[in-house]
Amino acid sequence: MTGIVLAGGRSSRMGKDKAELPWQGGTMLSAAVDKLALFCKEIIVVGPQRTLDRNVRWTQDRYVGKGPLAGLHAGLEEASDDSVLIVPCDMPTLPVRVLEEIVKLAGTGEFDVVLPVHSDGNEPLCTWLSKPACLPVIRRLLEEGHTCPLDIYPHVRVGELDMEKIFSQAEVEKIFANLNSPVDYEAAKKEVLTKTCCTNTQS
Repeated sequence: MTGIVLAGGRSSRMGKDKAELPWQGGTMLSAAVDKLALFCKEIIVVGPQRTLDRNVRWTQDRYVGKGPLAGLHAGLEEASDDSVLIVPCDMPTLPVRVLEEIVKLAGTGEFDVVLPVHSDGNEPLCTWLSKPACLPVIRRLLEEGHTCPLDIYPHVRVGELDMEKIFSQAEVEKIFANLNSPVDYEAAKKEVLTKTCCTNTQS
């Protein structure tokens, strides 16, 4: 399986490169890479090259200015494997359990995409894709001017993973929180610190 981290956004609301922000002894980017490394031998980062302790491959969007759909395309083009696990770099509170459940459903062989869903929507950038099924569709959509990953789904077999059967609704809101602004970032750091302190106190 190939792992892909989407790290090519402009970080305009954050005011600085989100991927390089400190997170639990590393950065937001390294946190995403470390989680994928539990499942994937090959890891590709879509975005500008940064400093990382792990060995990864780097690539850039071929379709510049075409949003996250172009990021998925760039990663799939570079992937050596047909099975591809994808996470964004700005979702550092994502538990490994979510990736385990995605991989488990993908392993049934019944789907071309595994999509986490919940009552507030779905997570098209935290997903598993079949490269042979999805890459030709994505290429065609980009040529037609599409930019949204959701446009893939009418053309492939989608396995929906109901997150609220695994986590509570309150947990889901925090798990899939994209850290887009300094306020989001500071709140997430405070939440993680509070959990860590509570865990240490209980033990």
